[in-house]
Amino acid sequence: MRSLFNIGNKIKPFNRNFIIEVNTELSGVSNSDQFQFTGAVGEYDVEAYQDNSLVATFENLVDEQTITLSNAGIYELRCIIKPAGFDKMTFNNTGDRLKLLKILNWGLYGVNEPNQLGAFRGCENNTEISGNGAWFDVVTNGTRMFLSNNLTSLPPYMNLPLLEIGGFMFSNNLLTSLPVGMNLPLLENGFFMFQGNNLTSLPTNMNLPLLTSASRMFANNNLTSLPAGMNLPLLTNGSFMFQNNDLTSLPTNMNLPLLTNGGAMFQNNNNLTSLPVGMDLPLLTNGRDMFRDNNLTSLPVGMELPNLADGTRMFQGNTINTERYSQLLIDLEANNNNNNVNFHGGSSKYNAQGEIARNALIARGWTITDGGLEN
Repeated sequence: MRSLFNIGNKIKPFNRNFIIEVNTELSGVSNSDQFQFTGAVGEYDVEAYQDNSLVATFENLVDEQTITLSNAGIYELRCIIKPAGFDKMTFNNTGDRLKLLKILNWGLYGVNEPNQLGAFRGCENNTEISGNGAWFDVVTNGTRMFLSNNLTSLPPYMNLPLLEIGGFMFSNNLLTSLPVGMNLPLLENGFFMFQGNNLTSLPTNMNLPLLTSASRMFANNNLTSLPAGMNLPLLTNGSFMFQNNDLTSLPTNMNLPLLTNGGAMFQNNNNLTSLPVGMDLPLLTNGRDMFRDNNLTSLPVGMELPNLADGTRMFQGNTINTERYSQLLIDLEANNNNNNVNFHGGSSKYNAQGEIARNALIARGWTITDGGLEN
């Protein structure tokens, strides 16, 4: 069952079997001496091993099946994949998801199935996914694939070059870093993709040029910086994207020209003191909590916010210098036609010219909170 397989630039022996470690005693839909191949799609035989000894064989299995072992306990299950293939498992938070402990070898799993939606979702006791998964190169939809597992690392060759939808894919794990080649050049939807891990950095070439929707994509991590080339030119929904990280600056060319929803995008635990030159946010409508509790003292020249419709707590916890904040009020009054807008300017103060513009906005139903008129 072994042949040569090219991974990266190295020729390595390739094991065609899909091999997992399970504990049948853990909670699931099957009995304590059984394991269900939940949501399996494929044709396969199974060899069950304990202490490297073959203890049972199951032949000619098709799709979801339950096998019965002689005793409850921990087993290595080697799925011998037939020519028809083994496309996927779909635990999707059901079945015997808690019995899975490790994925020891991918083999030919999934080579013909780019949609892995929900495959290993909820496998909370799964601590390992094998490093030989070159088949990841075909995945286009990884939605909830490893949501709520117990992974501390990913295979070094997991690049996901064709991934388009990654919603919740690795959310709620224990990842501290990502493979260096994981650039995600075709990713369009990354909502919640890495939310709730322990990432401190991202791969240097992760630019995300096609990303449009990224709500909570990196929320609740420990990022201190972002890759220099991460410009996000097509992003429209960045709500909560970097909430609860440790960012002190943003890439110099991150302009966000198409962003409409920036709600809470950089809120909480970040410490931004400035924004990139050119970050004008011309299409932003939702700025609620966007920069809340940072330490901004100025704003980019040209940031006029002509379409802002909700600025609730937008700059709360910041103090923009008087001249720049006053100019923002003047620009809002002149260029933003929305009425009845809530806007929070933090502790920023305004000058006499800013006061005139501020009063005009209030006359149009705006509710503005800030530091008041500078003495």
